[in-house]
Amino acid sequence: MEDINFEEKEITPKRSVRCEDRGFEEEDSARCDLLEELLLWRAKAPYATDSDYIFASAKMKGKQPYCMSRIMQHNIKPVATSLGIPMKGWHTLRYSYTTLLRQNGNNPKVVQDVPRHATYSITANIYDATVLR
Repeated sequence: MEDINFEEKEITPKRSVRCEDRGFEEEDSARCDLLEELLLWRAKAPYATDSDYIFASAKMKGKQPYCMSRIMQHNIKPVATSLGIPMKGWHTLRYSYTTLLRQNGNNPKVVQDVPRHATYSITANIYDATVLR
């Protein structure tokens, strides 16, 4: 793959994709420490050639990734609606999940990692302020 060398166990992201209404746009990406999980996924992924995306769209036979807004629209929102859960988008889902983790007394490090904040105090300040409103 252009971004992942499975044989050398190196990740050098050169591209990332945003789904826009007009199509897919590539942009710079930061290095991730996900190699083991990606190796497991690649072993069972239907599209695993070097030119395929890791989370490839079946419709595009591995040559384009899934579009996150379409996943929300066609998969997550319908299920949430059928369960009576209002769902506006990814930010709402992430925010709600983080709030639930915090309210249920989960490990602060886990709560911090969901929104990818640098420190737990950042997370606490954001969510404490929300609770006080």
